Amino acid sequence: MKIRHCIKKRISIFVVVLLFVISCSGNDMLPVTEEQALSEKPARNIPFDTVDLSTWSMALGVNYNEQLQFINFNDLRRTKTTWVRGFIDFFQLYDSTKGLHSDERIKDYLSLQKEGYKTILNIKWNFRERNESLPAENSTDFKAYMIFLNKLLEQVWYSTDLLVIGNEPFIETKVAERDQRVVDFYKAVARVVMQFRDGHPDRDVPIFVGAFNNLYEETWQTAAVNSLLSFVEEEPGIAGIDIHIHHSEMEHIPAALSFVSNRIRENQKIIVTEFSLMKYWKSHLTDAVSETFAMAWQIDPAWKNYQYIDYALKHPRPMSEWYAFLKNSHWFESRKHYLHEAYTLMTGNPRFLVATYAIRQSFPYNQDFKSTSDPWILNGLFANRTIEQDTLLKQTQFNYSFMDNFIEFQK
Repeated sequence: MKIRHCIKKRISIFVVVLLFVISCSGNDMLPVTEEQALSEKPARNIPFDTVDLSTWSMALGVNYNEQLQFINFNDLRRTKTTWVRGFIDFFQLYDSTKGLHSDERIKDYLSLQKEGYKTILNIKWNFRERNESLPAENSTDFKAYMIFLNKLLEQVWYSTDLLVIGNEPFIETKVAERDQRVVDFYKAVARVVMQFRDGHPDRDVPIFVGAFNNLYEETWQTAAVNSLLSFVEEEPGIAGIDIHIHHSEMEHIPAALSFVSNRIRENQKIIVTEFSLMKYWKSHLTDAVSETFAMAWQIDPAWKNYQYIDYALKHPRPMSEWYAFLKNSHWFESRKHYLHEAYTLMTGNPRFLVATYAIRQSFPYNQDFKSTSDPWILNGLFANRTIEQDTLLKQTQFNYSFMDNFIEFQK
């Protein structure tokens, strides 16, 4: 009888332990009920103060955008950075037949904190590209999206330092719906995320809203933008906002920061997860290549800048040639210390917390680079597309000029 009782007791203990392990696992195959994802429990009604952002130092990090699957720790170490940002495309994961735990972007993102990096994650909702209208909060689609969002948060929550609800809400929404409808959608998502945080009190991740674009232009300072900023200011569970500054003039940086500084609480912060002179670069794509450069490297002197860039994308160049192209282009050489100028302007605003700059070049492999193309590839700290790989060290080479300024601020 004693043996039988002992066996029964051990079986009972095993079952309890097994059930506990299953309940605590992060397996996204386990169902999240609608009640769990969309309960009537209100979001916290106390000021967000568990993480005191005022004690954090201003910082400059790197941005992988959607390319989290290309995280390279050797490259990261070469930048000396401590902050890494990227975004996850919600619908790309929602439509996938793979489980979240097997997604390459998520797996690589989860490795960052293990290597000692601080992380910023934006969740992108690209309804415009999907050609889909924003769902109402009580709709079937919204409820399904929020159930999946809870599964996604379970995967990334404990590996995230700052979470942004959105990527570029007013760009990734149909033009006709960039009104109160976009505001209502992101407010509803914010409530779901804050509710998730309330259910995970052991990991209080600061929540930001954004990113807001082009706020140095009055045409982007719309009623809907101001309405969403008012929500941020009034909601005690929101730590601040995210803005993107892709611009042409340096005064656009303080202008954008000033606009939002006046519309958030004193204890809230501003992060800038994307910034660049992309619009300035674009204004020079149709300029002729430098005559000095063309003669020295036997490049067709009739070529425009965009034609040489297209050539370099299709046939990566020796580092010395790509450097010569940019150095002999007055429009680039005169802005080669852009990172120093931009980051100095940002740190001049007391609400500023952290900015992240593009680490890699990105452009479709089977597409021509045209005079109308957005020249994001000129921004990267690394020239992984336009410069040949270092065959001796087998590593990606730095882009011209920017890395010196970037490392300067890591000290």
